[in-house]
Amino acid sequence: GTTVTLWFPVFRQLSPPVSIATVATPVQAGTILIVDDDPLVIEVLAGYLRDSGYRVMLALDGFAALALLDEAVDLLITDFAMPGMNGMELIRETQRRRPDLPALLLTGYADHRMQTGIDMELPGKTHLLRKPISAEALRDRVESVLREQ
Repeated sequence: GTTVTLWFPVFRQLSPPVSIATVATPVQAGTILIVDDDPLVIEVLAGYLRDSGYRVMLALDGFAALALLDEAVDLLITDFAMPGMNGMELIRETQRRRPDLPALLLTGYADHRMQTGIDMELPGKTHLLRKPISAEALRDRVESVLREQ
């Protein structure tokens, strides 16, 4: 005997639409490899970066990501907690093969001790980012890391 009612607001356009050409983002220089075992997360992150003009490659685990390293990749973005090979293991192996490749390690862990442990272990050109992350924050960090190259 449950009744569910959904209410949706009415959309009213208050101004004329903006042409796509007006809001198009200039193409960025850079190819980004995103690795996450959650397909929804990977698609959201990829959408953020594609909207900013980056070329994006996707992998659902560390082993698939390692197979893509021969491609022209400018930045690795990986989740920390993944089955088989976690993000730290992936970054270490990636930087063994490509020491010049910067990485962003994403983690949703809220435990301060866990974050401190990761901070102390970050190899090479690795930066820590916390999930959830906004499109703007991700774009800003990606731009910053790629500028350092």
